[in-house]
Amino acid sequence: MFVESTIGQIALEVKTGKTPSTKDPLNFEGGNFNWYTPGDFKVDKELVGSARKITQHSIRSNSVVLFKPDTVLITCIGEIGNAGIIRQEASSNQQITGVLVDKEQILPDFFLYWLKAFKSKLKFKSNKAVVPILNNKTLKRIKLTYPTDLNAQQQIVAVLDKAQSLIRKREDSILLLDELLKSTFLEMFGDPVLNEKEWKMQPLINLVKPDSNISYGIVKSGENLKDGIPIVRPVDLISDEIGLIGLKKTSKSVSDQYKRTVLNGDELLLSVRGNVGLVSKAKKELKGANVTRGIVPLSFSDPIEREFHFWLFRTKGMLATMKNESRGIALKQLNIKELKNLKLISPSRESKEKFYFQVTRIASLKNDKVFLNQQASENLFQSLIQDAFAGKLAFREDALEVQNAFKKITWFNEQVNEISENSAVAKLQQKM
Repeated sequence: MFVESTIGQIALEVKTGKTPSTKDPLNFEGGNFNWYTPGDFKVDKELVGSARKITQHSIRSNSVVLFKPDTVLITCIGEIGNAGIIRQEASSNQQITGVLVDKEQILPDFFLYWLKAFKSKLKFKSNKAVVPILNNKTLKRIKLTYPTDLNAQQQIVAVLDKAQSLIRKREDSILLLDELLKSTFLEMFGDPVLNEKEWKMQPLINLVKPDSNISYGIVKSGENLKDGIPIVRPVDLISDEIGLIGLKKTSKSVSDQYKRTVLNGDELLLSVRGNVGLVSKAKKELKGANVTRGIVPLSFSDPIEREFHFWLFRTKGMLATMKNESRGIALKQLNIKELKNLKLISPSRESKEKFYFQVTRIASLKNDKVFLNQQASENLFQSLIQDAFAGKLAFREDALEVQNAFKKITWFNEQVNEISENSAVAKLQQKM
């Protein structure tokens, strides 16, 4: 049976954190006690350690607020509704409120998932100031519906825990693939900066397509237009490949002023401002799109050259070289002249073709029929969490679906790990 209540009615404690005086060095120096801030909330569920610690001195002087184990911490100033659960006594700053629920009514883990499912409700209830705030009085009044049966709550938590770990497993899989490809590159070509294998060195300007413009993109893109020209910004370079989803759009007139950086959809997009050295591949769907001031599109003669240079730019040595060549204090920038003259190893075409063959075979693992993609994992989790709080979760069927998907990801990771052992290339040739 589901009942309706308020957060205040199911809570034993609702407390907001506090920042001890930063003028007193004894509050922070040498601290080992967790003191959470909003930046620590990039977690699936449990908060296991804060970036900044406080000392026993600050605790003894009552300059902080202590939360008991199993308290659910919620960000209530700025980014509203991020949540995590603590298993040990901890503290936080004033942007975070802790809710200790009555375990005879509702399980802490169940309440945490309820917050994840209804984060938008918390945002809606916050004030509409420049910096949103959800105060304790308003938080306590927020209504929630939950099953009175604690066993039913535990079953829901178990299914959602498994679904959440599925997403994490999938992310681990991508990291495994990246490491495998990086090790393959280094084994075939060596360190590109030390050039241990003594490859021919050439400036970047000689390696891109002859008709390429190595140039900055749009300086001022203006407002985001619904039907405008998509533009890629440095903040968009968060994955290996960049498509249209989530891109800002500018006017055609603005884009036309920077025709030299209009994309064909097969370039490498290199960040040269701010976080210098980020690199992604432009998808075909980006043909006709443009880039902003912080990105330089690099065009190569074919996919083999593009793939080789993509992994070359991603090596630690090349990343360090680009950063060292950058100028500026507050905002680092790699100038076009330095970029054009950047010396890169230029192995034989035959060796690049061999590398490309290995890359395509490794990447094919992503398309294996047993590999659940990231979007599918997240869609499954969102579907389960919505069904759970609508009383529609079919425990046996849904748990089985999650379990099967979880087994597939585990199997996948085992294959990649096995291939990665010892010599990446040798193992790859044996196993694929």
